[in-house]
Amino acid sequence: MQDLLTNPLLVFIPLGLIFYFLVLRPQQQQQKEHRTAIDNLRRGDTVVTAGGLVGRVAKAPTKDDPFGRNDGKTLRMWTDASGKYRIEARFVSFTDGTVRLQKANGRYVRVQYDLLSTADRGYVRRQDATLFAAE
Repeated sequence: MQDLLTNPLLVFIPLGLIFYFLVLRPQQQQQKEHRTAIDNLRRGDTVVTAGGLVGRVAKAPTKDDPFGRNDGKTLRMWTDASGKYRIEARFVSFTDGTVRLQKANGRYVRVQYDLLSTADRGYVRRQDATLFAAE
């Protein structure tokens, strides 16, 4: 019986329980509360960041886009009209019939608007709606 109580491995069981209840469990509860708060965000809500900045929600996250980044800042697959060439990049700008894209490695690429697929031309129109308002 005394060998069982002096076993050094048994010291780790209470330490593990203490660690769980003082560190892991509160962290899991905090993450759950944070997820709930993010899921309940609505457009127009006032939020305060951890750094103390106060702001108003302009675009609430959705299930399809949890970070609300469908604004040209995320990478997407671009295809030419023939479907033969593809590039993963983010939309940067559209000027004089040329679309400027930035690849994941940071390099910039220019593609003629007319050479893009129909879906990609629609994406450019939505991103740069003011340029196409005159059409």
